[in-house]
Amino acid sequence: MEKNIARRIKVTIAGELYTLLSDESEDQVQSAADEVDILMGDIARRSGIIDTRKVAVLAALQCVSQKRMVEKKLLSSIDTLIDSI
Repeated sequence: MEKNIARRIKVTIAGELYTLLSDESEDQVQSAADEVDILMGDIARRSGIIDTRKVAVLAALQCVSQKRMVEKKLLSSIDTLIDSI
């Protein structure tokens, strides 16, 4: 079984260049970076906050909140499926 080799991938988020080390494809990493960039831009525009660090914290909180909602729905779906068996 071949192991993925981590490589350096450059992305730009909120106007800042980051070099990331990842074993995911460059397209996957760039897609994630694009999503974060869009989210941060939306938050900055809606809130009027110009401090990138504060915007990044709000984006991280939103991502974790969404992740928890998805996990809760998934667990509920699994429970429903198990109950139907």
